[in-house]
Amino acid sequence: MGKIYELIKAERLPAGIIRHQVEILGKAEEFKYRSVRIGLVWPTVENPGYYVVGDMEVDDRFAPDEKGVIRIIEEEEVNDLSLIALFESVTTAYVTMMADALYCDFSLEDHRIRFWEYLDRCNLRGISCEDIAYRDLVLRFSAIKDFNDAGSLILDKGSDLFKDLQGISREHLKNKPEAAFYRLNALSYLVSGFLKFPPKQMLSFKFEGGRDNNSWML
Repeated sequence: MGKIYELIKAERLPAGIIRHQVEILGKAEEFKYRSVRIGLVWPTVENPGYYVVGDMEVDDRFAPDEKGVIRIIEEEEVNDLSLIALFESVTTAYVTMMADALYCDFSLEDHRIRFWEYLDRCNLRGISCEDIAYRDLVLRFSAIKDFNDAGSLILDKGSDLFKDLQGISREHLKNKPEAAFYRLNALSYLVSGFLKFPPKQMLSFKFEGGRDNNSWML
């Protein structure tokens, strides 16, 4: 999948909204997000390093979604045996897309420490590296299913991540699903993070006319 669009410019607006000015198939577009976050899976002998970038869309004031809508905007598989290649790729995505959280498994302490050492060495301590929201895998995967069944998870239908989502069942959870379905595992970090720690809905107030006019808008 890689990126679904070519990012031209990312900026944070005064109300806290993140705006991406992009190019899709040669056409200029603009997207606004409440939050951009990343789910990162460490490499093992059974799976490569992998991360997925997703955003929570700005709510439609006239048809708000209860949980929020998550759109997957990038996924990347890093097969290089060097961890530095993975660290460089995921931190570049974090900075350029103006992400505000990166979820990874803190129980793998050696990986976490090496990543923190890399952030220190590269002066990237501003990156918010967070432990996964839920330790239980079934709970995390159920969060994916809840968002997907509600139509609140938007994926590129041609991506491997989408194919994994269509093909997994409860039976698959019995045999090392973290390795066999590492893409979904990264997605579960991302989705459960949004579920447990949803971004605040930012309000901006706009007053027009004289003192008696107290109209406002998001």
